[in-house]
Amino acid sequence: TTSPTHLLTLSQASGGTVIALNNTFNTANNRNWGLQSNYLAYGDFTINQSNALFGDPSAAGTSRLYIQPNGRIGINTTTDAGYQFDVNGTLRTVNGANFATTSGNVGIGTASPSAGLEIQRAGATDHLTFSRNTSAGNANVKIGGNVLALVFENNSSAELMRLNIAGELGIGTGSTDAGDYKLQVAGNIYNTGSAVLA
Repeated sequence: TTSPTHLLTLSQASGGTVIALNNTFNTANNRNWGLQSNYLAYGDFTINQSNALFGDPSAAGTSRLYIQPNGRIGINTTTDAGYQFDVNGTLRTVNGANFATTSGNVGIGTASPSAGLEIQRAGATDHLTFSRNTSAGNANVKIGGNVLALVFENNSSAELMRLNIAGELGIGTGSTDAGDYKLQVAGNIYNTGSAVLA
């Protein structure tokens, strides 16, 4: 352009505007980078990485950050899945993060949470684990998963107490299905008050 409107203006009549960041260092992991608009649709923006050494990030590259014309952002994805921020890969924060939907509910494993925090998981692993790990030993509290219960464990992963989905409580034992008992205790019971057994 002969009439720039900013300190740096790049203009191109057709195709996307590309800023190339090339590195000529000859090593197998070296990649070129490119900044481009109108990449997959008019009004979008992408930062691409070339797929090969000395490659063209625009013609033969992978989008590492993609901003769609509607403002949605994708990391390692250019697919519009309906989310304002979409990450294809593992997301990590070092100082904590707050996640919320417009209704104020947060969902993990579900796109339509019905509670303040709802966790859904199809596999048999634990849904939620609280752990304490210190020099004195660790202890875990597990919810859901293959046990379908609230489980307390010691530092040897031995169960100390379990409350299952049938409302049966086991203390000192991980087995709460040896008969239809609401309370099962493996060990002695110490009582300082009165007890009523009916």
